[in-house]
Amino acid sequence: MMLSLFEGESIKMQSNQNSNIWMFHRVNTSKSSIHDIYRQRGMVHTLDEIFCLIESALSNNYIFGSIAESITNKKIIHLTFDDGYKEHLFVAKELKRKYNLSHNSITFSINIRNSFYKDKLCMDIIYQLIESNSLHKIDKLLDINTDNHSLQEIKKLLFSTTKHIEEINKHVNMEGYFLNKEEIVSLSKLFSIASHGINHCYLTSLDESDIYWELKESKEYLSALLNTSVDTICFPEGNHSTLINHIAKEVGYKFGLAIASKIKKSKEYNLLRRIPRCD
Repeated sequence: MMLSLFEGESIKMQSNQNSNIWMFHRVNTSKSSIHDIYRQRGMVHTLDEIFCLIESALSNNYIFGSIAESITNKKIIHLTFDDGYKEHLFVAKELKRKYNLSHNSITFSINIRNSFYKDKLCMDIIYQLIESNSLHKIDKLLDINTDNHSLQEIKKLLFSTTKHIEEINKHVNMEGYFLNKEEIVSLSKLFSIASHGINHCYLTSLDESDIYWELKESKEYLSALLNTSVDTICFPEGNHSTLINHIAKEVGYKFGLAIASKIKKSKEYNLLRRIPRCD
């Protein structure tokens, strides 16, 4: 792995530093083993660090509530966990046990492909290839020399289409990375669930009909499974646009979670988040 691959790629650098919507990805617990690649991108918290953040917020008279409440009241914090990683159910149980947080105070986003389909499409594929010094295995597939491309460029090639999914999964083993059906149902009884799309691809790379399908089908899939209305979309990699926001509203989402945005309108679909750190 070349460290230059990660230059300028820290999620922490991309996140909005003023938002009271917090964003988490991987959580290092006694039950999880997380490679340093995730730490290099600022994607890892320990469970103790999350406890520290919550207790610090409570001691400063913040409270934890819904997305809607956090938009209108800056003393209310909402927690979000992206991608549906395997450790998230354990984390949710611990947060419920320790703080008895309300159901709508935390949102966990679930990607349909990665939790319900055998073949995956996620950043973790790239990380696993880097970890095993096997990134070159997808050179022919993407028609590039990965040694000469940044992580951002490789991501763009991977997430701009779904045509490589079956082939790229021949080079990785993603078993055990993401929550399964039964675990997601259990998680939904503790906290809120958001859609993370059908495929973890750049929505901005798709045509209008495919964007509509990604947003509508993922919402309906999760809503039927959980017997509740899933009303939040977490845009994969934060990628969205005015058109995507319009479609999200049209198919029935109330909120859209992003990372960074230049869009001025439709505040509810441009909800920026920050990655908090406990000093």
